Amino acid sequence: TFHGSVRNAATGELLFDRAGSTPARTASVMKVLSSAAALAVLGPDHRVPTTVVKGTEPGQVVLVGGGDITLASNGSNVYEGAASMQDLAAQTTAAWEADPSTAGTPITSIVLDASVFSGDRWQPSWLRKEQVDGYSSEVTGLQVDGDRAEPGANVSARSDNAVLRAGQAFALALG
Repeated sequence: TFHGSVRNAATGELLFDRAGSTPARTASVMKVLSSAAALAVLGPDHRVPTTVVKGTEPGQVVLVGGGDITLASNGSNVYEGAASMQDLAAQTTAAWEADPSTAGTPITSIVLDASVFSGDRWQPSWLRKEQVDGYSSEVTGLQVDGDRAEPGANVSARSDNAVLRAGQAFALALG
């Protein structure tokens, strides 16, 4: 069912309304509005970072998600030029060995930080079937391959825990 309203941006005058105040799922068109807003605010050269920092415990690193859903679990990625866990692991290992306080000691634990986004990971009005069927993943600050079981597939089942799956891919890449 179509819902919508159109207002004059300068005056606020309501020009069209069809159940515009009735809550409904936004469907795929919302990504167009989100993308336009991000481009306007952040600019076309902005990149969403996934970083690794030293943890508070010996041997610990923290994988900090910035919200990049194009991050690949392995070296190949359907998103041209996107970062991969192999690249991130290689950079982490090089930095770990270059730091005199950690050189020669193993990385023994990984903390996962997906706190860049707050709130519900799944909006209560969304059907969980869309996640299981592969149309949507949970909204998380840390995930790999768009949380797809088959990264190259447009529609592929998504996991129950995208953050953990990203951590497992990072651990595998670290060896």
